Amino acid sequence: MNRSFALVLVLIAAGACAPASGEPENQLAANAAAPAPIGPGNAAAAGHYRLRGGPDTASELDLLPTGRFRFFLAAGAVDLHAEGRWTSDGRTVVLNTEPRPRPATFTAGPVSRSGDAPITVLVNGPNGRGIAGIDLRMGFADGRVIESYTQDYGWRYNQEGPPGVPQWVELSLAMYNLPPQRFQLDAVAGNMFTFTLVPNDLGVQDFRDTTLEITSEGLVINGPGGTGTYARESAGQ
Repeated sequence: MNRSFALVLVLIAAGACAPASGEPENQLAANAAAPAPIGPGNAAAAGHYRLRGGPDTASELDLLPTGRFRFFLAAGAVDLHAEGRWTSDGRTVVLNTEPRPRPATFTAGPVSRSGDAPITVLVNGPNGRGIAGIDLRMGFADGRVIESYTQDYGWRYNQEGPPGVPQWVELSLAMYNLPPQRFQLDAVAGNMFTFTLVPNDLGVQDFRDTTLEITSEGLVINGPGGTGTYARESAGQ
């Protein structure tokens, strides 16, 4: 994972995103004192913005004068988008995704027996096909915890010696900020555990009162991974 990709994921995980404006900071701040128009409150920040990022990252943000916004981000294997409402007081821009996206979830499926490996975990999509890249943590009765990820044929225990008794597994998708979901495992019932990823609105970025600072450089977010900026390419129409 390159540094730009990692930075964008950290910022998104913190519920933050960053855009830039061509207007001087003092001009935008002065507009805050003007009568607030119908829509975003202060429409001076309306326009089309593009993320200043590396070659593996592309992101754009449209702030429409009506108070609606459109957002997309592509970073490596991650694609995110969102639509919703934005407001501004002339010093900041606040984003809220509307309607609120439904988070993806995992559901437990059948447990069976397989001779391919001592333990197998398979995560399928709604179409029944295996999904690669699902983050996995498995806990055993002896206290061991294994961390790995699935392939399209699942995850298979491949360490030397007896596997021991698996007690639980956590499934997550860190690149899309899907938190771990834990399932208890019944090793008596079998050694192949099947799950399904229900995507719902996976890929829709859930902005919740996400604040972007208006500066002379544009709309900026300061997150734990660094600072991101979207440069203004055109004013709102």
